[in-house]
Amino acid sequence: GKELSRREFIVATVSRVLSFLISWMTRGVSGRLPWSVVENSAPNKQPPVGFGFYCRFGDSHPSQHHSAGPRPLPSDAMSAITFTRELVREPEYWSLFRAHPELSAGLPRVRLATLPTPVVKQQLAARDGGESCKPAGLRAGSAQQLAARDGVDATILVKRDDLAGALYGGNKVRKLEFIFGELLSKGRDSVWTVGAMGSHHCLATALYAQALGMRCHVLHFPQPVTEHVRRNILALQATGAEMVLASKFAMPVEVARRHLKDWLGRGGEGSYTIPAGGSSVWGVIGYLNAAFELAEQVRSGELEEPRRLYVAVGTGGTFVGLWLGCQLAGLQTEVIGVRVVDRVLCNKAVLMSLTQRTSAHLEALGFDTGKCWLRRPMHLVHDQFGAEYGRPTEAAREAVRVASEGGSTLEFTYTGKAFAALLADAKSASEAGKTLFWNTFNSRELTPVSQSAVSKLPAAYQEFFVGEPEVSES
Repeated sequence: GKELSRREFIVATVSRVLSFLISWMTRGVSGRLPWSVVENSAPNKQPPVGFGFYCRFGDSHPSQHHSAGPRPLPSDAMSAITFTRELVREPEYWSLFRAHPELSAGLPRVRLATLPTPVVKQQLAARDGGESCKPAGLRAGSAQQLAARDGVDATILVKRDDLAGALYGGNKVRKLEFIFGELLSKGRDSVWTVGAMGSHHCLATALYAQALGMRCHVLHFPQPVTEHVRRNILALQATGAEMVLASKFAMPVEVARRHLKDWLGRGGEGSYTIPAGGSSVWGVIGYLNAAFELAEQVRSGELEEPRRLYVAVGTGGTFVGLWLGCQLAGLQTEVIGVRVVDRVLCNKAVLMSLTQRTSAHLEALGFDTGKCWLRRPMHLVHDQFGAEYGRPTEAAREAVRVASEGGSTLEFTYTGKAFAALLADAKSASEAGKTLFWNTFNSRELTPVSQSAVSKLPAAYQEFFVGEPEVSES
């Protein structure tokens, strides 16, 4: 009811303010190292294992904790992908540094992604007169309905960031390249992060931390349980990450406590805190690079400059990177963010704060942004969120189905809702090839990593595997 909503709003707002204040008090510019970590071509060479101090939270029950250290992945194709901390100078690999080589020395990074990711064409409606392209049942005025009714060539472009990493794809890989670069430049060998139980950020962080020989500690909060969420929990457990489950209302307190410990120097000398979604300045820079990559693809003739770009917005790092990056790269593309989390966590004030911090960091490195972001409006879509985070909407279910028919694999929490916003936009059907959808989902096969027995999970997680999932994916 209203009382619960008011409580959630107060808790979330206080947490955001505390996090901002603590981040502001502890902000600073770290040492500049022109180095990166590259994929190891020697299959028998194992990455070094790091041992970092970590802290537990409050008086939570011991069964809620799980830590077995980094474990090897199953012996399949994925486990053959290893990484090393060998220091190399390779600025030309990243589009951002090809355009602005002066930034290379000030932005440490690791090479995790497989770049550039391709841009492909996809039809919004079938041309064979089948059931999927009949106007009946389609949302009035939507791109798909117009395509079916008028015979419009509703071709969109899809940026395949689901293929961004050979080990694990999706938007988190680009962010982690710069986040891991920053923490390694500080000599850290253990990471701590936070997210929902089905978080792809937490899973990607754990997988790449394991590949780099680091310990990973994850603080989870509950979300509606689907088979997809269950698979991600099992995949995360298989990496050997420590998993801690907190309630939705305890989460802000635990996050603030972690920040406070970091500020006081008690978070562990070798431990590094990664914010939810990897949405720090370093994570944003990963998507600045992505925007420059898109600009290179446009200028090489691979595609025409898109008029609109649709992307899901959660913690904001991907959206801010693309929105700011397109401006800095000289693209006129309108970046449209589709909100998929509570509005108190994702709004223009929060996103503008992240933009300002990123811009200030670039300015400190000698890159004049001209404060271009003050001159271009920020476009957010709020009507696809639904009842709560992680709960599918009917529009998202339909969007996932339509995308699948066109060859794209999406999910209900992020990309399905973002694609639903694209389908609802009549402009998407008016000009063929002028609308770009940025697929931030992971399409790499996780089945070999997800065979861990449920009985090995911390007790607090096992209840989510009893009976049928709370939410059906069909």
